[in-house]
Amino acid sequence: WNTLKSFIGDSVSAFADVEQSIGGVETLFKESSDMVIENAKNAYKTAGISANQYMEQVTSFSASLLQSLGGDTGKAAEYSNRAIIDMSDNANKLGTDMSMLQNAYNGFAKQNYTINLMSA
Repeated sequence: WNTLKSFIGDSVSAFADVEQSIGGVETLFKESSDMVIENAKNAYKTAGISANQYMEQVTSFSASLLQSLGGDTGKAAEYSNRAIIDMSDNANKLGTDMSMLQNAYNGFAKQNYTINLMSA
């Protein structure tokens, strides 16, 4: 019984986390939020992470990215997707923890650098 209660509690918590992540994506990406959410749905194939992890990572650096791109939400959604895929590729190739790579990308974004992912 305790296992079932724990499973239900974890499920409700996970759903709440996803809803919160979607809200953050919609707030930041506005008209391009559908693109980000669709990319998140495919993140298990493209980056080996869950949709919620994808959205959490994207929202963690997207405000600075949006500022660097003059508010262009479409470009920010595209660059964010490339950044997540690049992080995943680097984590797999180098055996580096994904959170360490995320911290590096967050640092770049905080310094207001536009990461030129289109040339990668």
